[in-house]
Amino acid sequence: MVAVQACINNRDPRLPECAPTNVVAARVRQPNPRHLRDASDARNLDQIEYHLGLGGLGLTVWRTNAPAFLGTANSLPDVCSPAFLVEVPLRNSSKGLKRTRKRFDVKVFNSFGDTDRNLLEIECRPSTCGDGVVQPDHETCDDGNRINGDGCDQACQRERPSTATSTPTATRTPASTPMPSCAPMRPAPVGPAVYVEDLHLSAPGEATVSVRLATGGAEIAGVQNDILFDDNVRIRANFLGRPDCAVNPGIDKGSTSFAFQPPSCSGNLCTGSRAIVFSVDNVAPIPDGALLYTCGISVSGTGGVLNVANARAADPNGAPVPNFYGREGVVCVSNLQTPPSATPTRTGTPTPTRTHSGTPRPTRTPTPPTGAVICGNGIVEGDEECDDGGICLGTSKAGQSCASDDDCYGVTDEYSGVCQGGEKAYTLCHSDEDCPGGTCLACWTFGGDGCAANCTIETIVDYQLVPGVVRPDQTCEPGTSCAVVWVDPLVFGLRLRGSQQLKIGKGRAGQVPVVVPVASVQFDQIPISTLACACIRAAEYKTCGGGIFLPDGTFAESCTSGFASWPQPCPANRPCTSAFGPGNAASGVMGCESLDNLNVDTTQNSCPEAGEPGGPVQFTLSGIGGPGSMLVASAMSIGTSIGACQPTFCTDLDPLISRGVPYPFLLTTGQACATVLCKNDDPGYPATPRCVLGETVSCANLIAGNITGLTLGGAFTALGQQTLGDIEVTTTFVAQ
Repeated sequence: MVAVQACINNRDPRLPECAPTNVVAARVRQPNPRHLRDASDARNLDQIEYHLGLGGLGLTVWRTNAPAFLGTANSLPDVCSPAFLVEVPLRNSSKGLKRTRKRFDVKVFNSFGDTDRNLLEIECRPSTCGDGVVQPDHETCDDGNRINGDGCDQACQRERPSTATSTPTATRTPASTPMPSCAPMRPAPVGPAVYVEDLHLSAPGEATVSVRLATGGAEIAGVQNDILFDDNVRIRANFLGRPDCAVNPGIDKGSTSFAFQPPSCSGNLCTGSRAIVFSVDNVAPIPDGALLYTCGISVSGTGGVLNVANARAADPNGAPVPNFYGREGVVCVSNLQTPPSATPTRTGTPTPTRTHSGTPRPTRTPTPPTGAVICGNGIVEGDEECDDGGICLGTSKAGQSCASDDDCYGVTDEYSGVCQGGEKAYTLCHSDEDCPGGTCLACWTFGGDGCAANCTIETIVDYQLVPGVVRPDQTCEPGTSCAVVWVDPLVFGLRLRGSQQLKIGKGRAGQVPVVVPVASVQFDQIPISTLACACIRAAEYKTCGGGIFLPDGTFAESCTSGFASWPQPCPANRPCTSAFGPGNAASGVMGCESLDNLNVDTTQNSCPEAGEPGGPVQFTLSGIGGPGSMLVASAMSIGTSIGACQPTFCTDLDPLISRGVPYPFLLTTGQACATVLCKNDDPGYPATPRCVLGETVSCANLIAGNITGLTLGGAFTALGQQTLGDIEVTTTFVAQ
């Protein structure tokens, strides 16, 4: 057997023009599902399809002319499935065992209609290791035996010189005498777990860290885990450019492998390492407390933490070990004293000068005029009922508490905030000039915690949906809740049922703030004929910096967890932050007398220029709404399950792969339209806006809890959907 991984969107420094795309589906061409040659082909096919879909990348997997698994798009760069085994069995003949060759061929599709194929060929030969003759294509030594520890290991590969015993102690301060500034080293966890042992050092430099197994009473034959690097602690590379790690020979897991993550990385671009501890011919359980492997590390400063992720274990039968987890290790350097502060004495209130890649941030008055009431400064004053401060968005301090914009600025900022209001609402910005009709704001106030965004006490309003009714032409019956998918030339109507809660403040300055807590959103399953079942989930949507859009109109990187898509890593100057406030699935405002920029127009060009992929989504906000107009930014996901709806689907127990990918969109009581230009790459296709209209209620009725008839409408585009092509989707949420 050979350990392999399924990977997509891998970046290669030799091909700088290649960029990650939105991969939506995959098909295994070899082993050919129609012509399986033997039982190993069937098992290999199942393994590959499982790790392309449900058990790994989460893609839709096609077999012949029908989907074997309905998944979701994956646009993450350098993403791989867990390692799995494929079989390449030797052939028996009258003259003994013969070599075997297997070919594996996978084709993937992205949302632009592009395809790519990858071919892997594996040859298995009868072993000649131990015959005293070096086979240069696969052996680096052959000393006539298959014994480890004599310089040539059991696989006839040169062994690196040993620098540590199975339990390295050369660089460790004994546990019985912990260094003064380091916390005592922790005992092993209860398990079942893989864990990095805590390490105390007297000085920064090079050291060796140990990774051990706590079985918790389970029988464990193999382990996989990732170690995530700290700014001050990294695993070194050996002379081959791989992690400087070695498996403990005492556990006899000779197939163990180590690799830096993400794949094909080098130097400081590597953010972690992956270990797969197993043996093809030894499935005996590993003893409790056993040393699995050691790694050479480089330590700077006062040390840091090596976190453990993607921890998995298998029993001797190959079944997953339930409740298996990983525990981090703390590497502490004890004798470093904190130097005296080198921060210059401040002589006033101005913020240090920073250089921006865009328009410089305008000077802001650091202190408000005497007697001014500032909501979000953490002080209850004037007509405020509460004030719990704000949260930074857009800057290097995104997600931190603040009392003013100046609290959010740092010397490494890429942006100065996020547009509040105007034509570019929710867009990362450098200055007010980037926010026509709005303000580039860094310190935002949010509701959801009892104190609304306008510093008034919140109350709860139930938002029960009027059940959807789909007409014979598949459009939505007015006054009911539906989603309509506009395909060329078909239309599909989906009935919506369920409820959510609005947390609202009181009217202040002519507006009522609104949020929707994630925990309050409960939508029923949506049957799609008898072919599939859909489930809508709310999301606490998080992005790098907390803005929804980048200045060019594309979506900011989503770092939202708990769904089918993997959270994208964020740069240090834009930390992962909730876009709508902690615990909220939506945030917005109702205008008691009017509301600017109420109408939402979404446009996406499927072929902006010849040979180019689909362009970014473009949002245009316009118009002025009357009393009771509302605009809400929200995020939800749609997960699917093959077959008719079952009671076990659309529950908290659903695996992440079935939860869909969360996407942000704007809901309004005005008009929401979506248009795909050059639909399905046809420049002559007539642009047809698909629109819905919302319906208002008064601020007085909202505050009183009477929102009957309130209708929030939304519309969005999606390109290159499997079997559907380019589509527009419209939604209406009508309150009972």
